[in-house]
Amino acid sequence: MKTSIKNKFDIFRFEKGFGRLIMLPGMVAVCFLFLQLSNVAIAQNIVQAEYFINNDPGFGLGTIIPVPVPSENLENLSFVSDVSSLGAGFNMLHVRAKDANGRWTQSHQQLFYKNVVSFEQPANLVQAEYFFNNDPGFGNGINIPITTPSQNIQNLSFVSGVSLLEAGFNTLIVRVKSAKGIWSNAQVRQFYKAMLTTNLPQMVQAEYFINDDPGFGGGINIPIAVPSQKLENLSFVTDVSSFDPGFNTMLVRVKDEAGIWTQTHVRQFYKALFSAGLPEIVQAEYYINSDPGVGLGINIPITLPSAKIEDIPLMVDITTLNLGVNRIFIRTKDERGVWSLTNIQEFCKAPVPDFATDFAELGNPTTFTNLTELASPDTEYFWDVNGDGIDDYSGGEDFLHLYEAPGSYMARLIVTIPEGCTDSIFHEVLVYACMVPTALTVENIT
Repeated sequence: MKTSIKNKFDIFRFEKGFGRLIMLPGMVAVCFLFLQLSNVAIAQNIVQAEYFINNDPGFGLGTIIPVPVPSENLENLSFVSDVSSLGAGFNMLHVRAKDANGRWTQSHQQLFYKNVVSFEQPANLVQAEYFFNNDPGFGNGINIPITTPSQNIQNLSFVSGVSLLEAGFNTLIVRVKSAKGIWSNAQVRQFYKAMLTTNLPQMVQAEYFINDDPGFGGGINIPIAVPSQKLENLSFVTDVSSFDPGFNTMLVRVKDEAGIWTQTHVRQFYKALFSAGLPEIVQAEYYINSDPGVGLGINIPITLPSAKIEDIPLMVDITTLNLGVNRIFIRTKDERGVWSLTNIQEFCKAPVPDFATDFAELGNPTTFTNLTELASPDTEYFWDVNGDGIDDYSGGEDFLHLYEAPGSYMARLIVTIPEGCTDSIFHEVLVYACMVPTALTVENIT
Protein backbone atom coordinates (compact mmCIF):
# COMPACT_ATOMS: atom_id res chain seq x y z
CA MET A 1 0.00 0.00 0.00
CA LYS A 2 1.23 3.49 -0.83
CA THR A 3 0.06 5.99 1.74
CA SER A 4 0.21 9.77 1.80
CA ILE A 5 -0.52 11.96 4.79
CA LYS A 6 -0.99 15.45 3.38
CA ASN A 7 -1.83 18.79 4.87
CA LYS A 8 -1.13 22.35 3.88
CA PHE A 9 2.59 22.20 4.55
CA ASP A 10 3.87 18.63 4.95
CA ILE A 11 3.73 15.45 2.90
CA PHE A 12 4.74 12.07 4.38
CA ARG A 13 4.89 8.89 2.29
CA PHE A 14 5.06 5.28 3.44
CA GLU A 15 5.10 1.87 1.76
CA LYS A 16 2.61 -0.76 3.00
CA GLY A 17 0.37 -3.43 1.66
CA PHE A 18 -3.14 -2.08 1.46
CA GLY A 19 -4.13 1.09 -0.40
CA ARG A 20 -3.55 4.74 0.15
CA LEU A 21 -4.29 7.24 2.91
CA ILE A 22 -4.32 10.99 2.28
CA MET A 23 -4.74 13.78 4.83
CA LEU A 24 -6.55 16.67 3.16
CA PRO A 25 -6.65 20.30 4.39
CA GLY A 26 -9.20 20.49 7.20
CA MET A 27 -7.93 17.25 8.77
CA VAL A 28 -10.01 14.73 6.85
CA ALA A 29 -8.49 11.37 5.97
CA VAL A 30 -9.38 9.79 2.63
CA CYS A 31 -8.45 6.10 2.23
CA PHE A 32 -8.24 3.87 -0.84
CA LEU A 33 -8.11 0.16 0.04
CA PHE A 34 -7.32 -3.21 -1.40
CA LEU A 35 -8.69 -6.04 0.76
CA GLN A 36 -8.42 -9.75 0.01
CA LEU A 37 -9.38 -12.85 2.00
CA SER A 38 -6.68 -15.50 1.97
CA ASN A 39 -5.83 -18.84 3.58
CA VAL A 40 -9.35 -20.20 3.26
CA ALA A 41 -10.30 -23.34 1.41
CA ILE A 42 -13.07 -21.64 -0.57
CA ALA A 43 -12.89 -17.86 -0.83
CA GLN A 44 -16.04 -16.04 0.23
CA ASN A 45 -17.30 -12.62 -0.72
CA ILE A 46 -16.38 -9.68 1.50
CA VAL A 47 -19.66 -8.23 2.73
CA GLN A 48 -18.61 -5.81 5.47
CA ALA A 49 -15.67 -3.51 6.22
CA GLU A 50 -14.88 -1.21 9.12
CA TYR A 51 -12.13 0.97 10.46
CA PHE A 52 -11.08 2.50 13.77
CA ILE A 53 -8.28 4.78 14.89
CA ASN A 54 -5.88 3.96 17.74
CA ASN A 55 -8.26 1.92 20.02
CA ASP A 56 -10.11 -1.29 18.94
CA PRO A 57 -13.82 -1.06 19.88
CA GLY A 58 -14.33 -4.78 19.07
CA PHE A 59 -15.37 -6.71 15.95
CA GLY A 60 -18.30 -5.08 14.20
CA LEU A 61 -18.13 -1.95 16.38
CA GLY A 62 -15.80 0.10 14.18
CA THR A 63 -16.89 2.78 11.78
CA ILE A 64 -18.57 1.13 8.80
CA ILE A 65 -16.98 1.35 5.36
CA PRO A 66 -19.75 0.81 2.78
CA VAL A 67 -19.14 -2.18 0.50
CA PRO A 68 -21.10 -1.41 -2.69
CA VAL A 69 -20.69 -4.86 -4.29
CA PRO A 70 -19.63 -7.90 -2.22
CA SER A 71 -16.58 -9.52 -3.76
CA GLU A 72 -13.63 -11.73 -2.96
CA ASN A 73 -11.32 -8.80 -3.65
CA LEU A 74 -12.12 -5.17 -2.92
CA GLU A 75 -10.05 -2.67 -4.87
CA ASN A 76 -10.12 1.12 -4.66
CA LEU A 77 -12.57 1.06 -1.77
CA SER A 78 -12.51 4.64 -0.53
CA PHE A 79 -13.87 6.34 2.56
CA VAL A 80 -13.56 9.69 4.33
CA SER A 81 -12.82 9.98 8.02
CA ASP A 82 -13.02 13.02 10.25
CA VAL A 83 -9.83 13.25 12.29
CA SER A 84 -10.53 16.64 13.84
CA SER A 85 -11.02 15.07 17.28
CA LEU A 86 -7.64 13.34 17.22
CA GLY A 87 -4.67 14.83 18.96
CA ALA A 88 -1.80 16.22 16.98
CA GLY A 89 1.02 13.78 16.29
CA PHE A 90 1.19 10.11 15.27
CA ASN A 91 -2.02 8.05 15.11
CA MET A 92 -2.80 4.52 13.93
CA LEU A 93 -5.50 3.63 11.42
CA HIS A 94 -6.87 0.05 11.50
CA VAL A 95 -9.01 -1.52 8.74
CA ARG A 96 -10.59 -4.99 8.58
CA ALA A 97 -13.26 -6.82 6.61
CA LYS A 98 -15.75 -9.68 7.15
CA ASP A 99 -16.80 -12.36 4.66
CA ALA A 100 -20.19 -13.97 4.07
CA ASN A 101 -19.40 -16.69 6.69
CA GLY A 102 -18.86 -14.06 9.40
CA ARG A 103 -15.10 -14.41 9.51
CA TRP A 104 -13.04 -11.23 10.00
CA THR A 105 -9.68 -10.54 8.39
CA GLN A 106 -6.69 -9.49 10.36
CA SER A 107 -6.55 -5.72 10.96
CA HIS A 108 -4.47 -3.79 8.47
CA GLN A 109 -2.62 -0.98 10.17
CA GLN A 110 -1.23 2.29 8.92
CA LEU A 111 0.57 4.94 10.93
CA PHE A 112 -0.09 8.57 10.00
CA TYR A 113 0.82 11.95 11.38
CA LYS A 114 -1.69 14.70 12.12
CA ASN A 115 -0.20 18.14 11.88
CA VAL A 116 -1.82 21.25 13.29
CA VAL A 117 -1.91 23.94 10.64
CA SER A 118 -2.12 27.60 11.56
CA PHE A 119 -4.34 29.65 9.27
CA GLU A 120 -3.34 33.05 10.60
CA GLN A 121 -2.40 35.78 8.14
CA PRO A 122 1.28 35.51 7.12
CA ALA A 123 3.50 38.35 8.23
CA ASN A 124 5.07 40.88 5.84
CA LEU A 125 8.55 40.25 4.49
CA VAL A 126 10.74 43.06 5.82
CA GLN A 127 14.34 42.01 5.09
CA ALA A 128 16.22 40.25 2.32
CA GLU A 129 19.85 39.27 1.91
CA TYR A 130 22.11 37.29 -0.37
CA PHE A 131 25.55 35.71 -0.24
CA PHE A 132 27.82 33.61 -2.44
CA ASN A 133 28.96 30.05 -1.80
CA ASN A 134 29.47 30.22 2.00
CA ASP A 135 26.68 31.09 4.48
CA PRO A 136 27.79 33.91 6.83
CA GLY A 137 24.82 33.27 9.15
CA PHE A 138 21.29 34.67 9.30
CA GLY A 139 21.30 38.45 8.98
CA ASN A 140 24.95 38.60 7.98
CA GLY A 141 24.49 38.41 4.22
CA ILE A 142 24.55 41.37 1.84
CA ASN A 143 21.36 43.39 2.30
CA ILE A 144 18.80 43.63 -0.53
CA PRO A 145 16.67 46.77 0.00
CA ILE A 146 12.93 46.16 0.32
CA THR A 147 11.11 49.41 -0.42
CA THR A 148 7.63 48.18 0.52
CA PRO A 149 7.21 45.27 2.96
CA SER A 150 4.74 42.71 1.61
CA GLN A 151 3.57 39.12 2.17
CA ASN A 152 4.77 38.19 -1.30
CA ILE A 153 7.73 39.84 -3.01
CA GLN A 154 8.13 39.32 -6.74
CA ASN A 155 10.68 40.59 -9.23
CA LEU A 156 13.09 41.63 -6.47
CA SER A 157 16.13 42.83 -8.37
CA PHE A 158 19.62 43.74 -7.24
CA VAL A 159 23.09 44.13 -8.71
CA SER A 160 26.06 42.33 -7.22
CA GLY A 161 29.74 42.57 -7.96
CA VAL A 162 31.44 39.26 -8.67
CA SER A 163 34.99 40.54 -9.12
CA LEU A 164 36.16 38.84 -5.90
CA LEU A 165 34.76 35.44 -6.88
CA GLU A 166 36.92 32.80 -8.47
CA ALA A 167 36.42 31.86 -12.08
CA GLY A 168 34.18 28.82 -12.56
CA PHE A 169 30.91 27.72 -11.00
CA ASN A 170 29.60 29.74 -8.06
CA THR A 171 26.37 29.65 -6.06
CA LEU A 172 24.09 32.61 -5.27
CA ILE A 173 21.85 32.18 -2.22
CA VAL A 174 18.94 34.53 -1.39
CA ARG A 175 16.59 34.50 1.63
CA VAL A 176 14.05 36.82 3.28
CA LYS A 177 12.86 37.48 6.82
CA SER A 178 9.31 38.19 7.99
CA ALA A 179 8.18 40.79 10.49
CA LYS A 180 8.09 37.99 13.08
CA GLY A 181 11.81 37.41 12.64
CA ILE A 182 11.41 34.10 10.80
CA TRP A 183 13.77 33.48 7.88
CA SER A 184 12.59 31.69 4.74
CA ASN A 185 14.28 28.74 3.11
CA ALA A 186 17.22 29.83 0.97
CA GLN A 187 16.69 30.15 -2.77
CA VAL A 188 19.75 28.84 -4.61
CA ARG A 189 20.99 29.64 -8.13
CA GLN A 190 24.21 28.42 -9.68
CA PHE A 191 26.10 30.48 -12.25
CA TYR A 192 29.39 30.39 -14.09
CA LYS A 193 32.00 33.16 -13.95
CA ALA A 194 34.24 33.27 -16.98
CA MET A 195 37.52 35.14 -17.13
CA LEU A 196 37.70 37.51 -20.10
CA THR A 197 40.86 39.30 -21.11
CA THR A 198 40.71 42.93 -22.22
CA ASN A 199 43.04 42.29 -25.16
CA LEU A 200 41.28 39.65 -27.21
CA PRO A 201 43.41 37.59 -29.57
CA GLN A 202 42.90 37.97 -33.30
CA MET A 203 40.94 35.43 -35.29
CA VAL A 204 43.16 33.87 -37.92
CA GLN A 205 41.23 30.89 -39.28
CA ALA A 206 37.59 30.01 -40.00
CA GLU A 207 35.92 26.87 -41.27
CA TYR A 208 32.52 25.37 -41.86
CA PHE A 209 31.02 21.95 -42.32
CA ILE A 210 27.56 20.57 -42.94
CA ASN A 211 25.80 17.96 -40.77
CA ASP A 212 28.84 15.90 -39.69
CA ASP A 213 31.80 17.36 -37.75
CA PRO A 214 35.12 16.34 -39.36
CA GLY A 215 37.07 17.54 -36.33
CA PHE A 216 38.78 20.85 -35.50
CA GLY A 217 40.67 22.10 -38.51
CA GLY A 218 39.13 19.47 -40.75
CA GLY A 219 36.26 21.62 -42.03
CA ILE A 220 36.10 23.58 -45.28
CA ASN A 221 38.25 26.71 -45.03
CA ILE A 222 36.66 30.17 -45.04
CA PRO A 223 39.28 32.72 -46.18
CA ILE A 224 39.98 35.53 -43.70
CA ALA A 225 41.42 38.48 -45.59
CA VAL A 226 42.46 40.47 -42.50
CA PRO A 227 42.82 38.80 -39.08
CA SER A 228 40.80 40.68 -36.48
CA GLN A 229 39.42 40.38 -32.96
CA LYS A 230 35.90 40.50 -34.37
CA LEU A 231 34.73 39.17 -37.70
CA GLU A 232 31.51 40.59 -39.12
CA ASN A 233 29.74 39.88 -42.39
CA LEU A 234 32.04 36.96 -43.14
CA SER A 235 30.59 35.60 -46.38
CA PHE A 236 31.28 32.45 -48.35
CA VAL A 237 29.61 30.28 -50.98
CA THR A 238 29.13 26.56 -50.50
CA ASP A 239 28.09 23.80 -52.86
CA VAL A 240 25.13 21.81 -51.47
CA SER A 241 24.55 19.65 -54.56
CA SER A 242 25.84 16.53 -52.82
CA PHE A 243 23.49 16.82 -49.84
CA ASP A 244 20.15 15.09 -49.51
CA PRO A 245 16.97 17.13 -50.00
CA GLY A 246 15.34 18.26 -46.78
CA PHE A 247 16.70 19.84 -43.63
CA ASN A 248 20.47 20.14 -43.23
CA THR A 249 22.68 21.86 -40.65
CA MET A 250 25.55 24.26 -41.36
CA LEU A 251 28.15 24.78 -38.63
CA VAL A 252 30.80 27.55 -38.54
CA ARG A 253 33.67 28.16 -36.13
CA VAL A 254 36.87 30.22 -35.98
CA LYS A 255 40.28 29.89 -34.37
CA ASP A 256 42.32 32.65 -32.74
CA GLU A 257 46.06 33.22 -32.84
CA ALA A 258 46.45 31.30 -29.59
CA GLY A 259 45.09 28.18 -31.32
CA ILE A 260 41.78 28.21 -29.42
CA TRP A 261 38.60 27.43 -31.36
CA THR A 262 35.33 29.22 -30.67
CA GLN A 263 32.06 27.50 -29.98
CA THR A 264 30.35 26.28 -33.13
CA HIS A 265 27.61 28.46 -34.61
CA VAL A 266 24.75 26.43 -36.01
CA ARG A 267 22.23 27.31 -38.73
CA GLN A 268 19.63 24.97 -40.17
CA PHE A 269 18.55 25.24 -43.80
CA TYR A 270 16.26 23.38 -46.16
CA LYS A 271 17.34 22.01 -49.51
CA ALA A 272 14.53 21.69 -52.03
CA LEU A 273 14.61 19.89 -55.35
CA PHE A 274 13.74 21.85 -58.47
CA SER A 275 13.30 20.25 -61.85
CA ALA A 276 15.34 21.64 -64.73
CA GLY A 277 12.28 22.37 -66.84
CA LEU A 278 9.77 24.42 -64.84
CA PRO A 279 6.11 23.75 -65.68
CA GLU A 280 4.17 26.44 -67.50
CA ILE A 281 1.76 28.72 -65.66
CA VAL A 282 -1.71 28.28 -67.15
CA GLN A 283 -4.01 30.07 -64.69
CA ALA A 284 -3.88 33.08 -62.39
CA GLU A 285 -6.37 34.62 -59.99
CA TYR A 286 -6.62 37.33 -57.38
CA TYR A 287 -8.83 38.22 -54.44
CA ILE A 288 -8.94 41.11 -51.99
CA ASN A 289 -8.83 40.72 -48.19
CA SER A 290 -10.81 37.43 -47.87
CA ASP A 291 -9.74 34.14 -49.53
CA PRO A 292 -12.70 32.54 -51.38
CA GLY A 293 -10.79 29.28 -51.79
CA VAL A 294 -8.22 28.02 -54.28
CA GLY A 295 -9.55 28.38 -57.81
CA LEU A 296 -12.44 30.61 -56.73
CA GLY A 297 -10.70 33.97 -57.01
CA ILE A 298 -11.19 36.51 -59.79
CA ASN A 299 -9.58 35.22 -62.98
CA ILE A 300 -6.55 36.98 -64.48
CA PRO A 301 -6.40 36.16 -68.21
CA ILE A 302 -3.14 34.56 -69.37
CA THR A 303 -2.74 34.95 -73.11
CA LEU A 304 0.44 32.91 -73.43
CA PRO A 305 1.28 30.17 -70.84
CA SER A 306 4.89 30.36 -69.70
CA ALA A 307 7.17 29.10 -66.91
CA LYS A 308 7.62 32.70 -65.78
CA ILE A 309 5.07 35.45 -66.18
CA GLU A 310 6.02 39.08 -65.64
CA ASP A 311 4.14 42.35 -65.99
CA ILE A 312 0.61 40.92 -66.04
CA PRO A 313 -1.74 43.89 -66.58
CA LEU A 314 -4.47 43.91 -63.98
CA MET A 315 -7.42 46.25 -63.54
CA VAL A 316 -9.02 45.92 -60.11
CA ASP A 317 -12.33 47.50 -59.13
CA ILE A 318 -11.97 48.90 -55.60
CA THR A 319 -15.12 51.02 -55.50
CA THR A 320 -16.84 48.68 -53.04
CA LEU A 321 -13.88 48.45 -50.65
CA ASN A 322 -13.77 50.27 -47.36
CA LEU A 323 -11.45 53.23 -46.97
CA GLY A 324 -8.13 52.32 -45.36
CA VAL A 325 -5.59 49.52 -45.76
CA ASN A 326 -6.60 46.61 -48.00
CA ARG A 327 -4.66 43.60 -49.27
CA ILE A 328 -4.63 42.04 -52.71
CA PHE A 329 -3.60 38.38 -53.04
CA ILE A 330 -2.40 36.83 -56.32
CA ARG A 331 -1.57 33.20 -57.07
CA THR A 332 -1.01 31.05 -60.14
CA LYS A 333 -1.48 27.44 -61.17
CA ASP A 334 0.87 25.44 -63.38
CA GLU A 335 0.06 22.80 -65.98
CA ARG A 336 0.35 20.06 -63.33
CA GLY A 337 -2.47 21.63 -61.32
CA VAL A 338 -0.13 22.86 -58.57
CA TRP A 339 -0.87 26.30 -57.14
CA SER A 340 1.92 28.70 -56.21
CA LEU A 341 2.38 30.46 -52.92
CA THR A 342 0.17 33.51 -52.61
CA ASN A 343 1.78 36.89 -53.27
CA ILE A 344 0.45 39.66 -51.07
CA GLN A 345 0.47 43.41 -51.67
CA GLU A 346 -0.96 46.06 -49.37
CA PHE A 347 -2.60 49.17 -50.76
CA CYS A 348 -4.37 52.09 -49.20
CA LYS A 349 -7.77 53.26 -50.42
CA ALA A 350 -8.20 56.97 -49.76
CA PRO A 351 -10.87 59.47 -50.81
CA VAL A 352 -10.45 60.76 -54.39
CA PRO A 353 -9.35 64.41 -54.12
CA ASP A 354 -10.51 67.06 -56.58
CA PHE A 355 -11.33 70.75 -56.60
CA ALA A 356 -12.17 73.57 -58.98
CA THR A 357 -11.70 77.37 -59.04
CA ASP A 358 -13.67 80.12 -60.73
CA PHE A 359 -12.11 82.88 -62.83
CA ALA A 360 -9.14 84.36 -60.96
CA GLU A 361 -8.58 88.11 -61.29
CA LEU A 362 -6.15 90.24 -59.36
CA GLY A 363 -8.03 92.22 -56.73
CA ASN A 364 -11.01 89.88 -56.62
CA PRO A 365 -11.18 86.74 -54.40
CA THR A 366 -11.04 83.35 -56.10
CA THR A 367 -13.48 80.63 -55.02
CA PHE A 368 -12.04 77.14 -54.28
CA THR A 369 -14.71 74.43 -54.51
CA ASN A 370 -14.03 71.02 -52.92
CA LEU A 371 -15.07 68.19 -55.29
CA THR A 372 -13.51 65.28 -53.36
CA GLU A 373 -15.31 61.95 -53.73
CA LEU A 374 -15.67 59.02 -51.31
CA ALA A 375 -14.77 61.24 -48.37
CA SER A 376 -15.71 60.13 -44.88
CA PRO A 377 -16.69 62.49 -42.03
CA ASP A 378 -13.19 62.17 -40.50
CA THR A 379 -11.35 62.99 -43.76
CA GLU A 380 -8.84 65.83 -43.35
CA TYR A 381 -8.03 68.39 -46.08
CA PHE A 382 -4.87 70.47 -46.53
CA TRP A 383 -4.76 73.24 -49.19
CA ASP A 384 -1.69 74.89 -50.70
CA VAL A 385 -3.08 77.59 -53.03
CA ASN A 386 0.22 79.38 -53.73
CA GLY A 387 2.23 76.36 -54.86
CA ASP A 388 5.00 77.00 -52.33
CA GLY A 389 4.58 73.68 -50.44
CA ILE A 390 3.09 75.38 -47.38
CA ASP A 391 -0.48 74.64 -46.32
CA ASP A 392 -2.61 77.78 -46.47
CA TYR A 393 -6.02 76.35 -45.52
CA SER A 394 -7.50 73.20 -43.97
CA GLY A 395 -10.96 71.66 -43.93
CA GLY A 396 -13.40 70.43 -46.52
CA GLU A 397 -15.54 73.55 -46.89
CA ASP A 398 -15.38 75.81 -49.96
CA PHE A 399 -13.44 79.03 -49.38
CA LEU A 400 -12.26 82.28 -50.99
CA HIS A 401 -8.64 83.28 -51.56
CA LEU A 402 -7.29 86.65 -52.71
CA TYR A 403 -4.09 86.41 -54.74
CA GLU A 404 -1.60 89.26 -54.31
CA ALA A 405 0.02 89.09 -57.74
CA PRO A 406 -0.94 87.88 -61.20
CA GLY A 407 0.63 84.73 -62.60
CA SER A 408 0.38 80.96 -62.63
CA TYR A 409 -0.02 79.10 -59.31
CA MET A 410 0.06 75.30 -58.93
CA ALA A 411 -2.57 74.77 -56.25
CA ARG A 412 -2.58 71.48 -54.37
CA LEU A 413 -5.14 69.58 -52.23
CA ILE A 414 -4.10 66.70 -49.92
CA VAL A 415 -6.73 64.43 -48.34
CA THR A 416 -5.95 61.97 -45.54
CA ILE A 417 -7.93 59.61 -43.32
CA PRO A 418 -7.17 58.24 -39.82
CA GLU A 419 -6.21 54.84 -41.28
CA GLY A 420 -3.14 56.56 -42.75
CA CYS A 421 -4.20 56.66 -46.40
CA THR A 422 -3.35 59.85 -48.30
CA ASP A 423 -3.92 61.15 -51.82
CA SER A 424 -3.38 64.51 -53.52
CA ILE A 425 -4.19 66.45 -56.70
CA PHE A 426 -2.77 69.58 -58.37
CA HIS A 427 -4.56 72.19 -60.54
CA GLU A 428 -3.04 75.24 -62.20
CA VAL A 429 -4.68 78.55 -61.29
CA LEU A 430 -4.10 81.49 -63.66
CA VAL A 431 -4.51 84.90 -62.02
CA TYR A 432 -5.08 87.74 -64.48
CA ALA A 433 -4.08 91.36 -63.96
CA CYS A 434 -7.37 92.72 -65.32
CA MET A 435 -10.74 91.51 -66.51
CA VAL A 436 -10.57 89.77 -69.86
CA PRO A 437 -13.13 91.33 -72.30
CA THR A 438 -16.06 89.10 -73.06
CA ALA A 439 -17.38 91.26 -75.97
CA LEU A 440 -16.00 93.94 -78.34
CA THR A 441 -18.18 96.77 -79.78
CA VAL A 442 -16.95 98.76 -82.78
CA GLU A 443 -18.75 102.00 -83.83
CA ASN A 444 -18.36 104.84 -86.40
CA ILE A 445 -16.25 102.92 -88.84
CA THR A 446 -16.05 104.72 -92.16
